[in-house]
Amino acid sequence: MDYNAVSADIMQFFADNYSYEKSKSFKFSEGELKIMYILCSAMPDGAFSGEISACAHLTTGRVAIVLSGLEKKGFISRTHSTDDKRKVFVTATERGRDETKKVYDTVLKCTSALFERLGENDTREFVRILKRIISDQNSNEKL
Repeated sequence: MDYNAVSADIMQFFADNYSYEKSKSFKFSEGELKIMYILCSAMPDGAFSGEISACAHLTTGRVAIVLSGLEKKGFISRTHSTDDKRKVFVTATERGRDETKKVYDTVLKCTSALFERLGENDTREFVRILKRIISDQNSNEKL
C-alpha cells in the first residue's frame, strides 16, 4: 500500500469537504473552543493560565493570546494573583459557558446523526480505529 498516496487522498478529502461557513456560525476562533471546553468541563472552578496551557498542550504565549480574545468576547474573566502578579486566574463567565454548551450540543447532535447513518457496526469500528490512532499518536509523542 502506498501510505503517502492514501494520506494525500485523505488530506485532499478534508480540504475539499471542510465547511468554513459552518464553523463561522460558532462564536469561537481557533484554539478558543478547546480552552473553553477545558474551563467548562475539566476545570469548572477556574484555573491559572499555566495550568490551562499544560492541559491544552499549548504554549503559555498562545494561551495568553487566546485568553485575550475570550476576555474581549466576555467568555472568561481573568484576575491576577495577589501573591504573584505574574499569575493569572481564569474562570468561564456565564456567557462563555452558554456559548460553549451551544457548540457542544450542536456537535453532539451532528455526531449522533452521523453515527445513526453509519449504523452500529461501522460506528463501533470507527471508534475502535480512532482510539487506536490516538493511542498510537500519544505513544509516539512520549518517545
